[in-house]
Amino acid sequence: MRYKYIVSKLGIDESLDRFATRMLSEFLRSFQLDVHSILHYLEKALRGAVTIVMGAGPSLERQVRELHALKILNECCIVVADGVARLLRIYNVIPTAIVTDLDGEDGSILELGLRGAVVALHAHGDNIDRIIEWIPRARRYGVRVLGTTQVEPTDNVINIGGFTDGDRALLLTLRFHPRAVILVGMDFGDVVGPYSKPWLHRAMKADERKRVKLDIAKQIIEDAVCSSRSEVYTLSSTDLNCVHRADIHEVLRLLRS
Repeated sequence: MRYKYIVSKLGIDESLDRFATRMLSEFLRSFQLDVHSILHYLEKALRGAVTIVMGAGPSLERQVRELHALKILNECCIVVADGVARLLRIYNVIPTAIVTDLDGEDGSILELGLRGAVVALHAHGDNIDRIIEWIPRARRYGVRVLGTTQVEPTDNVINIGGFTDGDRALLLTLRFHPRAVILVGMDFGDVVGPYSKPWLHRAMKADERKRVKLDIAKQIIEDAVCSSRSEVYTLSSTDLNCVHRADIHEVLRLLRS
């Protein structure tokens, strides 16, 4: 089981992951958020669609600028890792869903959630305080929150697989069988993009722990794509098993076909 490998590799406390999951479940239960209606909404939006999945790699800003110039962002469903919300807010683009463990810029996540994005909120042992602080604000503004976990699911918190926000964004998307997926800002190199953390203002060299996380995310994405019926493309230069390299013109072709 990949989770057991990740626990041993990164020294994760499984008991805290389970505690965070139970806590998120109780929050969502008290707020009477219906996980089934949220999943139904995502299925209607994503099934059979051309969907863009965005990670916060160093190529993100350039690729989003190109997509925006051709008005592609307004023609696709978009599912993003949390740091991307800060960039989409600048472009006034509302994604279908934001996948987050709240280590991104939470004001942007909250605003886009208020404007209609589903927030797939992940519970783990390192973000308990952030969940306690953020969830009441989400409830106050009527944000649709889908609880996720990396341990055993509950009646209202699901396990979609994955480990980082980027690979979970792809796994959530593939769950609903889109016609095609375009990966944007998914680089998996030794550089961390400026939108990966709210305090970063430029690309930085990844530390050892971050490189391990990126390697894990890459493996998860390759496994998921190779077993999926959806065609998956990337605008980045990184080679990924079962993922086709594409350019902007290929994206336009997919949208028009």
